[in-house]
Amino acid sequence: APAPAPKPMAPKPTKPTAKAPETSPFSGLVGTIRKSIRSEPAAPAPEPARAPAAPRALIPIPEPDDPGAPLYDPSKDQGRYKLVDVDILKQKDEALRAAIMKASQKDEQLASLLAQTRNQQSELDQLRQQVQQLSQGAAKAAEVAQQQSELEEYILPPESKGALSVLREASEDRDVAPDEVYAAIRALERQRLQVPALAVKGSWRLVFTTGTAKTQQDFGKINYVPFKAVQAFGEGGEISNGIFVGPVPILKFKGTYKWLAYRSRMEFDFEDIEALGVYTPDNLPDPVRNLLGLKVDGVDYKKQPAFDFIAVDDKVLVARGAGGGVALWVREED
Repeated sequence: APAPAPKPMAPKPTKPTAKAPETSPFSGLVGTIRKSIRSEPAAPAPEPARAPAAPRALIPIPEPDDPGAPLYDPSKDQGRYKLVDVDILKQKDEALRAAIMKASQKDEQLASLLAQTRNQQSELDQLRQQVQQLSQGAAKAAEVAQQQSELEEYILPPESKGALSVLREASEDRDVAPDEVYAAIRALERQRLQVPALAVKGSWRLVFTTGTAKTQQDFGKINYVPFKAVQAFGEGGEISNGIFVGPVPILKFKGTYKWLAYRSRMEFDFEDIEALGVYTPDNLPDPVRNLLGLKVDGVDYKKQPAFDFIAVDDKVLVARGAGGGVALWVREED
């Protein structure tokens, strides 16, 4: 079949042409107003420039062992460095120095007071020593006065003079029989005379002794002593007992004694021994000291060495020893 004929195309519509703007006497003013509305706002006026701030001081953290390190504010810790106000630090530092100076002044005042106190304490100690010495001197003077009074009041009863005359004779020529000497001593002992200490002091040469029970058992009765033995009682409580050849001591024991006035008793200890003028060493073994009759530290006597004095006059002295024997001495002037 034959192809259909094409349809005729419709004509395109045309746009209406714009009309030329109408001119008006206010058109220029309106345009100016529109431009002012659409334009950007004006920039603000620039502010006056400020002075730059002073930089803050950076101070390192002071080491703990550095006593001269400055202070810092722990509340402003920013790590290894601290931001602090230097003026505040100076004020604190000055306040600290003032406090240290005041404390130093206080320390000086305290040291001065302590020195004064020490001086006063030293003076007080000296005064105490002086008082003690005066007290000891007064006590010694009172003791001597008491002894002198006892010596002045010491009057031998008439019944003792016969026995004393026997002893005085025995001390001179040693011709009196030992039994008579012992009987005279026993007669004086029964009278219980009060012997003054001052009359006992001095040097006395041993004339007659019965010895102790042990010496009598070992050596028999000892009567008149054939050698020179001198007993000395010192003013200051010293005692010695020596064996002499002429004026030379061959053997001498030395020690101290105490006087018991109410019993007319003297208790003593020998601490040293002297042989031919030479002292024995202090470190003698205890068994040797015990064998020699010397005092051993920390060891008590089985029987305290002592003399119970029986009678005394200006020439003879009589006593009984702790071992039970009696002794007669004659005063040794030299």
